[in-house]
Amino acid sequence: MYPANRGRIRLVYRPTRAARATVITLGVATALVAVIGIVSLSIAAYIASIAILGGLFWISAFVMVLRSGAWLDGTTLITRGALTTHRCNLAASAVQVSRDPGSGAPVLTARDQSGTVRVPLRETGRRLFAPGKLQALADAVLAGGRQDAAGWEAASQLQALAGAPPVIPPRY
Repeated sequence: MYPANRGRIRLVYRPTRAARATVITLGVATALVAVIGIVSLSIAAYIASIAILGGLFWISAFVMVLRSGAWLDGTTLITRGALTTHRCNLAASAVQVSRDPGSGAPVLTARDQSGTVRVPLRETGRRLFAPGKLQALADAVLAGGRQDAAGWEAASQLQALAGAPPVIPPRY
């Protein structure tokens, strides 16, 4: 388990959809330039274009793998893609746990005035997060005396995924 005064907890280390789309786009562009270079019969243009686009492809793939991830720092959920970083305070935002329609995996969604943060609640494979990570997320959602039913529901779902008994909201 993670202690109550925990520091930064690494949740997931996976490329975002936008970063994967960038790498795929550069790969397709490299293939198209190769075909155009072959058709134009200019070997110098062919080699130069493949070198430039191939270099961009590998650089973007490298950046995508190195920068992608999600962390919980106290009550702040931080997600980082290839080019952007988003932060959301789970204790003060609208939080819900739902299922991804494509994979069926549980997804934590937090919305505040700065935007929306979505984190799939599974590791790079098919496994769910460790129970300690799910419990840390539930604790972050409940921090600060949350009074909305949706927050308590999300925390209860996170604790159920962790295998802990669900939380019972206080009556006000």
